[in-house]
Amino acid sequence: MTDKDNQDKKKKNAQLYLDMQMINQQLLQTQKQIQTIEESVNELMIAVQGLDEFKDIKQGKEILVPVVGGIFAKAELKENKELIVNIGSDTAVTKSVDDVKNMLNKQVEGMQNTQQKLIENLQEFSIKAKDIENKLTKLSKENV
Repeated sequence: MTDKDNQDKKKKNAQLYLDMQMINQQLLQTQKQIQTIEESVNELMIAVQGLDEFKDIKQGKEILVPVVGGIFAKAELKENKELIVNIGSDTAVTKSVDDVKNMLNKQVEGMQNTQQKLIENLQEFSIKAKDIENKLTKLSKENV
């Protein structure tokens, strides 16, 4: 084997290792994104369940209203059929509890679709990683 052949194999080997590192980074990043979406979906599902319970609270009942993270105020429920929803740009609208549930369920559906696409990407990255691993194994056997 010539010196040139050795250098070419070393370059190819180094490039494959670099490709493997990049794919591993993509795998990790995609896994984190999937986990973040899963957590968001769970939070939204809890919110939907909470809305079901909210509809059953009788008007005039004392409830706890969040003021800021982990701090609550006691309040009396005057309305249990409609909610005020922030739709962005400091704008809020009144919506029925069922409309809010539908809105949240659509968000869940969108997140789950995104999550499914990320899972497909994860599978593609895994296939690419396996391919590179096979190439590295073949190169190392050739060098023996």
